[in-house]
Amino acid sequence: MKIEIYNGPLKDLINKTFGVFSKMVQAGDDKTILCTRYELWYEKYFAFETRPSDTWVLSFPKTGTTWTQEMVWCILNDLESKEAEQFFDEKIPLLRMGLSSS
Repeated sequence: MKIEIYNGPLKDLINKTFGVFSKMVQAGDDKTILCTRYELWYEKYFAFETRPSDTWVLSFPKTGTTWTQEMVWCILNDLESKEAEQFFDEKIPLLRMGLSSS
């Protein structure tokens, strides 16, 4: 995938609006604009294997994601199992965005 530094007409507006983005990249044939951290993560995203039985929990940061993941896991599994005592990150694979700032 082609990834290059973005210096297009929206750069100033993006920096003014979001502030945390000092540099942006454009990626792929459609030249999607993303923060520079995308370059570090994109291979992991494309290599992530999903299954038909996967349950997805999608949320913004600081909105109760960890609690929601734990509750979903307990609902879908035996609440009284030994696995329920494990930390959620030991039993739930995460695909974190990791792109909130550059």
